[in-house]
Amino acid sequence: MFFAEEEKTRGHGDKERRHAEQLAAIERARRKFNEDTVYRALHTAVALLFAEQLRRDLADLHAGKMVSSLAAKWAPTPKGEHASSPECRCLHVIAFTAM
Repeated sequence: MFFAEEEKTRGHGDKERRHAEQLAAIERARRKFNEDTVYRALHTAVALLFAEQLRRDLADLHAGKMVSSLAAKWAPTPKGEHASSPECRCLHVIAFTAM
């Protein structure tokens, strides 16, 4: 019985530590995205490629063709886990404003 409670306590601290590390990583990425032009250009270029593939997949879907790319599967959703990242916001702006 004692070991089970010890496991719960240890797991809870690990979860908080991982969450704090994730928040710190997100903040570092945001800072780098805002301050480093090369980093921002890389993410913007990837977002452009990704958005273009999503557009092609959507056009194929509307034309009744089979979609073979996995872009939609790996695309972040607006209200998902990564929605607040600068990269995700960049992708959504590019993908959905030019449609």
